Amino acid sequence: MKSLVKFFANSNFAVKMRNTLNIKPQMYNKNIPKFSSISDSFAWRTDNSFKTIFKFSDILDLFYNIENSYVELNFFNKNNEVIKSMEIKNLDLSNHLIIDKKFFNGLEDYGFFNIFHRSNDLKFPNDLISNRCYLGFSFKNNLYSFVHGNNFVSYLMNKNGKIGEDIIKTSFIKNQFYRIQKSFDCYDKVELFVTNPTTKKIYVSVNNENYTLNPKYTKIINIPKKEGEILIRSNCTFLRPTVFTYKKDFIDVHHS
Repeated sequence: MKSLVKFFANSNFAVKMRNTLNIKPQMYNKNIPKFSSISDSFAWRTDNSFKTIFKFSDILDLFYNIENSYVELNFFNKNNEVIKSMEIKNLDLSNHLIIDKKFFNGLEDYGFFNIFHRSNDLKFPNDLISNRCYLGFSFKNNLYSFVHGNNFVSYLMNKNGKIGEDIIKTSFIKNQFYRIQKSFDCYDKVELFVTNPTTKKIYVSVNNENYTLNPKYTKIINIPKKEGEILIRSNCTFLRPTVFTYKKDFIDVHHS
């Protein structure tokens, strides 16, 4: 009986209701199966003279001595449409990938991608594997500004190759608040790069401007220069944007 109550209490509907009523709220899925590789939704940009560099390690070899491991990458545009998938084998301990418009056959846009660590070796660790990695963004061919991964979004189960979603939870109403602890008065321009981390439609307010994000959609939100503080309200339990700040032709990219 106790296990049955626990099962219903942790169902998707019950968790969403608990988050709405703030009764033992649950921000993350706590039941991700072991033998899984977890990925962030890593931002990429080739729009407006941007290019992106992605740096990642072969963590299966580095930490578990598993040779012949490889990574699987899936790239999505801002409307959550798959535009490229690839596997990279023969990894070094440290690797990098340049993502520019040539990488997408001339596409100038933005979106997100996932990286999953894979191995055909039966010694794949009985654990959850995640690689926060580093992204660098270059604007008008200036130096890259680097930022690490943002938040867990998807996972791939190595045993069957299936992908799981909805690591981050939601509520029924916009009762989740996120205040960026920084003043933006000194910048020429500020952009929030926001990806819906769930497979549900979410509702977002940024300084009282309302937005709707379809499942896994990405949006760049421009912040008026006069607004020195940014408050985000949504029905997503952890909606943390990546911040792009501009000063003439130079940028700084960081987490909020």
